[in-house]
Amino acid sequence: MKNHWKQRLALVLCVLLLATALTGCGEKVKVEKMLKNFESACQAGDLDKALDCVDPTVAGAARAVTKLIGGGAGAVLELLPIVFDMDFSWLGDTDGEAGKSILSSFHIKPTAFSFNDAKDKCTVLVTYSIEALGSERTMEGTIHCVNKDGSWYITF
Repeated sequence: MKNHWKQRLALVLCVLLLATALTGCGEKVKVEKMLKNFESACQAGDLDKALDCVDPTVAGAARAVTKLIGGGAGAVLELLPIVFDMDFSWLGDTDGEAGKSILSSFHIKPTAFSFNDAKDKCTVLVTYSIEALGSERTMEGTIHCVNKDGSWYITF
């Protein structure tokens, strides 16, 4: 009788552990997909699509500002240093140049994911490479993400 109880308990614990693991994996895949969408939008110089991956409250303010001062592909380059909290001064002064022609390639490679207990916030360690104006850099960075209404966004 005791063995039967232990087997049932072990089975219940395995099911709970598996469910927890699968839930975490599902959220990781969603964050990875959002980061891939952000990467693709940046490569295309599409500020609107890049902002679709940013926390809606921040993205709304950014869209309003770009309507006032003008946006376009060059604005994507203005967004990258904010997202990655990194120094992009090596690009020099890019005012007046089209961002799509400045940015030759941009890649994000997530290396580690850290979710909070509620699985609504995630810190992602990334290696990213950027090629612009004939120079290429590979750097380490951190991206903070938040889940709002079932969708993942980059947050600051």
